[in-house]
Amino acid sequence: MESKVNWCQQLSPQIFSGGRDPTELLQCLFYWLSSLACGIPVSAERDQLQISLNTRTTERDQLQNILNTRTTERDQLQNNLNTRTTERDQLQTRLRFYEKPCLDGWWKFGTSCYYVSSTMDSSGAGQKECRTMGGELVIINSREEQIFIHGFKNVWIGKYKEDGIWEWVGKTPFKPT
Repeated sequence: MESKVNWCQQLSPQIFSGGRDPTELLQCLFYWLSSLACGIPVSAERDQLQISLNTRTTERDQLQNILNTRTTERDQLQNNLNTRTTERDQLQTRLRFYEKPCLDGWWKFGTSCYYVSSTMDSSGAGQKECRTMGGELVIINSREEQIFIHGFKNVWIGKYKEDGIWEWVGKTPFKPT
């Protein structure tokens, strides 16, 4: 359309000097008027479409921001859930560990079960009896455990002296608590 308008502009001086056909003038006038008439609604429609596009772009950007925020919140909640699930599993494991029941006649202290035999044998016989029952002579690992064991009278513990050195059964060095 623009090339026709330019052609009409170049044509105008020649027509008025009398050197051209009047139909060319009418064609030029028609193209010029139609471009003018069509240009106004097209321009208005284009402006409306641009406004609509800008509005939709703004809405899209706002929705994208909301989506990003929700995604971040979801990820934080998922991390929180994973942390809490891990903590729960650890607590359940500890609970099962601490609540593990002892057999009848055994004493519970911490996570261990203790059996005090009614017979007083030698250390070797005591160790053999413990192994028969699925245990070992006690190795004291804390002051609290020592106080607990001290509450029983005449018990064998898994400490012995070899070559002048005190050791626990299993060759663990003895460290007084």
